[in-house]
Amino acid sequence: MPLADLFFWGTERLPTDAIKSAQTIGPGRVHGDACRHYAYRQADVDFQLCIAEGDHPLPLKLVITTTDQPEQPQYEVRMTWDLKPHLAADTFTFTPPPKALPVTFRPMPPVAAGKP
Repeated sequence: MPLADLFFWGTERLPTDAIKSAQTIGPGRVHGDACRHYAYRQADVDFQLCIAEGDHPLPLKLVITTTDQPEQPQYEVRMTWDLKPHLAADTFTFTPPPKALPVTFRPMPPVAAGKP
């Protein structure tokens, strides 16, 4: 899923040194909301990210451009956020299906100090 890249930045799966350049494009608007527009370049892909200004700096728009293909296809998503969702009290209550059995987990062996 293209948006997964957003959550991998700065991790071992997408280290920050994979980013070849980054710049602030400036202020903008997405869905009429004020945002800051950023651009990032990697070896074979460019990203544009718009983040809302104000008390809730959430991503509002992401554009991913594949630059290693002559057509340079793009994927774009515009995000909306519901910060006060109305959820039923039982929304996250687990109800096992009929004939379900519990899973028994074995304890993990202790990890030696200094080893992952």
